[in-house]
Amino acid sequence: MTRFGCALDCNDASFDGVDGILGMGLPDAAIPGIPTPLIFALSSDRGGLEGANYINERVMHQRKFAFLSTAESGEIQLGGYDRASTNADMVYVPTTSTTEYSVNVQSLTFGGIELLNWRDQKHPNAIPAILDTGTTCLVIPDSYLGGRVTDKPFSKFQSIMTKGMSFYITIDGHLFEIPFQFWWQKINNAPCVMASPQGYDGVLLGDVVFQSLVVEFDLTKPHKPLVGIAPRNPLYAPVRPGTQDALKIPMIKRSAQGVYVEEPHAQKYRDGVDHVPVTMNRLRTQYFVNVSVGSPPQHFTVLVDTGSSTFAIFARLPPKQGNINVPRTEEVHSRGKRGRG
Repeated sequence: MTRFGCALDCNDASFDGVDGILGMGLPDAAIPGIPTPLIFALSSDRGGLEGANYINERVMHQRKFAFLSTAESGEIQLGGYDRASTNADMVYVPTTSTTEYSVNVQSLTFGGIELLNWRDQKHPNAIPAILDTGTTCLVIPDSYLGGRVTDKPFSKFQSIMTKGMSFYITIDGHLFEIPFQFWWQKINNAPCVMASPQGYDGVLLGDVVFQSLVVEFDLTKPHKPLVGIAPRNPLYAPVRPGTQDALKIPMIKRSAQGVYVEEPHAQKYRDGVDHVPVTMNRLRTQYFVNVSVGSPPQHFTVLVDTGSSTFAIFARLPPKQGNINVPRTEEVHSRGKRGRG
């Protein structure tokens, strides 16, 4: 159990049809006075951030979560990452900030051609790259980075862009591939590669990267967070919206016969990872999950955002409330029963 915010007003069109926001960001990015960031409220060790009123009935044993997406859906993995979802073990790198999930990028190549062609080859060079669920494409600078590179990276990409080629990005010395099928948007028949906004000489790693890689956010030490990265296993199927994950810890339930404890079906699930289904809009610009608040539960569809530390539900409905919906478990079950009838 934890507190959450009640949003009274919103003038951001990206929230049209959404019931609120599920911020998974770092605690230093939180606005003073808001409730404890949810990732801390859910964990057994809240890092000294909780107040006296926090009571947690279902805790994560590790203050970590992972994120991935596919062509159809996505998944949040709470409490760590599922090794079955990756083709290799995670490699961990430190973040360059305590307010955003930013890592160092030393190299970005396309078709074997370096886009970050550093003038000074004698000393280490890098630019920041923010892992952001609120970003769709691969966003790269279109400037000379204050004279540090010989060519504008985005302009150079445009001049050599060829279908079928992969990007390769070096993050803190580790090389990762972004295959063609993930950076090319079939719906628009165009590359999902954009120039960085003016004033930001860095990279934004959005949905293009979350389709290529599984990214784990390790907040065990909130002021020294780590980011884990591994290639995504293309054969791994995320849990579908409207379905339930396996029970990992004992759950207290109430029925007409009284209160009882439901145990996990297998011992291996006790300290396992919880899989939360994620859906997205048609243009892959937003991710959504269902949350339940109160007793009896009220169901809400909220926006997932690693750039925010706020968990808030609209107390007043936004102008276009209600046109976005993620299937709930009971809805899927009822549809299945109707289909069998």
